[in-house]
Amino acid sequence: MRPPAEAIRSREAAEPSNPPPIIPVDQGPSAANFSSDELGPTRVLRSRIFEKSTRRAWLRSSLGLTACGLTARPAAALFRAAEIQHIALNVPDLTRSREFYRRVVAARVIEETETSCFLGLRRNYVALFRGEPAGMNHFAIAVEDFDAAEAARKLKDGGYRPYQRAAGVWAIRDPDGLEVHPCARDHRRQQVTAAYEADPKPEALFHAADVNHVALRVRDVGRSRDFYQAVFGLPVARQSGNSCFLSVGRNFLALFQGRGPGAMDHYCLSIEEYEVAAVVAKLQRHGLNPRREASRVYFPDPDGLTVQFAAENHGP
Repeated sequence: MRPPAEAIRSREAAEPSNPPPIIPVDQGPSAANFSSDELGPTRVLRSRIFEKSTRRAWLRSSLGLTACGLTARPAAALFRAAEIQHIALNVPDLTRSREFYRRVVAARVIEETETSCFLGLRRNYVALFRGEPAGMNHFAIAVEDFDAAEAARKLKDGGYRPYQRAAGVWAIRDPDGLEVHPCARDHRRQQVTAAYEADPKPEALFHAADVNHVALRVRDVGRSRDFYQAVFGLPVARQSGNSCFLSVGRNFLALFQGRGPGAMDHYCLSIEEYEVAAVVAKLQRHGLNPRREASRVYFPDPDGLTVQFAAENHGP
């Protein structure tokens, strides 16, 4: 059952008229994957997140009862999320970025082409695509009982517009035009495990265990929260007026209120044997300009993208 139409219209009226940019990516969705409508106004890019929501789930989120983690996984979600599976970045200089992540966090090359490089960590991976401007290309959430054909059907039936970015990979765009796709828990897992077992402790400044969380700047935190709950069933861990943290298994997704087009704010890597003072000192010695906030450390990658380091048990 849909929520009251007046509530939907009030959200739509508050949205900016300019659409978020569609970033072209190598080996990603081309213009041929989109209808002319999808490349057009914001009203079409907006995901119809309420299509399959129940009135009960909508009222609960609209009334803000998800604050403080009191809400269970929404029953009407299309998928059951298990973990963040990978993040993919656009980088202008593929070789420079590859060597940076190998040297700083012991990322291991698991697959490489002229336009892409996949870097394994201990549990998941980071993908690099040659492209400009630098920023997030997409991220993936592993879901339980994944089936590619079934995933495409679920997304279409849910009122979304999935497009195929690779064999067996069906992606959608969130309300800010940011790309996300569901995938299997074992997606590239064999490659990641094999690379780690072949070289468990390569020479590097640090050793990253996994992508701990992804943080996004969005134009409407409530709208984005509802989208990720409707598609992936992400429960709220905590929430405030301008932010919301959604649990994704041992990982999480952070949403921050922004003023411009949707974009990645930062992403976080869990570091083995993490001790914050020692991490800051080592980053400073190697000229990486760290910024400490409590137990968290932030620094820029070669393209100015913000990387966060935290302990393996870091949560929202």
